[in-house]
Amino acid sequence: MPFSRLLEERWKDFLHYIQIGVISLAIILSFGRLAIRNPPASRGNVLSISMGIKSLMIIAYQLLSERKQRFRRWHSLKAFAILNTMEVVFWLTVVVVSGMGASRTCGINTSACAIGVLVVLCAIVSMVLSAWVASISIVMFRRSKTLVATTTTEHSQVTERPPRYHFDSVPSKGAREYRAREVV
Repeated sequence: MPFSRLLEERWKDFLHYIQIGVISLAIILSFGRLAIRNPPASRGNVLSISMGIKSLMIIAYQLLSERKQRFRRWHSLKAFAILNTMEVVFWLTVVVVSGMGASRTCGINTSACAIGVLVVLCAIVSMVLSAWVASISIVMFRRSKTLVATTTTEHSQVTERPPRYHFDSVPSKGAREYRAREVV
């Protein structure tokens, strides 16, 4: 399979669902590690929980704004590309901090060490999946910038950029409607 086929849009939802599972597993393991009294709660435990919840919220934003009409107004391929790129850095931070915490607890408590190593492995998998989704998002954003509409005229085909639209809110009988006007 060529590399370019791995960057197709159809992989994005599948990867998001795998990310949800891996991130949920990391959060559950981190809560389990917090329940162990010896060693006490550390920065690595709390960081993996907070980053996991943040990542789940970002994935929910992306899935809802792509699928639900109610959230469609917040759909932005540029925001998706930026957020998914930042996710890679955040999960790298979780790998480093949780790895340092796991290495400190390995001599004290073997169960906390094992759970710490599993959290680090979940963070590595999540980082790799985030990098894959980020590259897909960047490709999607670049493709959307280079879309060209072909319009037919009487004599020949003219290729031009599609117009940019700005949506104005127009109140009518309590419901919101949107009308598009061309931005010059």
